[in-house]
Amino acid sequence: MIDWSLVSRIAGAVSGERQRGTFAGKDIGPVAQDAAQRVADYTGLTPLAPVPPPELVSRAGWIAANVASMRPVFDSLEERLTSQGLGGPLGRASRAATGAVLSAHLGALIGFLSQRVLGQYDMPPLDPKADTRLLLVVPNLLQTAQRLEADRDDLLRWVTVHEITHAVQFTSVPWLRPHLVGGLRELLDSLELRVSAPPSLRIPTSADLRELVSKRVPDAVVVVENDANCAALAEQAFGALRGVRDGVMVTLGTGIGGGLVIEGKVQLGSSGFAGEIGHMIVD
Repeated sequence: MIDWSLVSRIAGAVSGERQRGTFAGKDIGPVAQDAAQRVADYTGLTPLAPVPPPELVSRAGWIAANVASMRPVFDSLEERLTSQGLGGPLGRASRAATGAVLSAHLGALIGFLSQRVLGQYDMPPLDPKADTRLLLVVPNLLQTAQRLEADRDDLLRWVTVHEITHAVQFTSVPWLRPHLVGGLRELLDSLELRVSAPPSLRIPTSADLRELVSKRVPDAVVVVENDANCAALAEQAFGALRGVRDGVMVTLGTGIGGGLVIEGKVQLGSSGFAGEIGHMIVD
C-alpha cells in the first residue's frame, strides 16, 4: 500500500537540505567512549553489549535510517489489511488511493522531522535483536549552534552525551527492548483497520449529483437518469417520438444505448437497464 520510494522522495524534498557544512576532522569516537563510561559510573549501569559508535549523518541519511526502521511497522499493518480480504477492483483501487495519500503524508512528516532532530539513538521498533545506531544530524547541529550562538563543538559533545545515555540504558537492561517491542506489537494488534479512499477520490453517485443540483436550484424536482432515457424523453416531448405511444430511441456515443417508450412512458426496468440494446447479442 505505501510507496516507500515516494515516501523517501517527498521526505527529501521537504527536508530542504542545503547546508553543506561539516565537523571537519572531528573524531567524536573518544567523546562517545568517555561519555559512556561517565554515564555508567554515575548510574551504576553496566552495558552488556557495545554501545554503537556515533555517526555524523546528513538529513538524507537520517531519513533513510528512519524509513528503514518504520517500514516493518507499516508492513505488519498492511499484512493485516490484506488478510481481511480487501481484494477485487474496488478494494485494490481503494488501497492504492489510500496508500498514495498515506505515502505523501508520511513523507512530509519524516521530512519535517529531519529538519528538527539533532541526534537519535535509532532502535528498530519491532526487532529487539537488531543492530542499533547513534545518529548525529550534521546540518541541524550546525544550524542550531549558529542560531543559539553556541560553540558548535560543545553542542556536538552535549548531544553525543545525551544519546549515549540512551544507549547505555538500553544496552544495560536486557529486558527493556523486548518489553517495548512487545508493547508496540500489542498496540498494533489492537488497532482497528479500515481502508477507505479519500472523499476527493470517491466515485460520485447519482445521489451526490441530485444533492448538488438541489442546492443550486432548491425549488426544482431533480431526477437523475442515464443519457439514453433522457434522449428518449426529449424526443417524446419535442422530436421524432412526439405523439407516439410506443417507440425505441437508439443512441451512439461511448457505446450503443437505447431508450424504450411503451404506452407513452419511458421504461426503466427493475434495475434501470430496460432498452439497453447495446448489451444484446445479435446473430
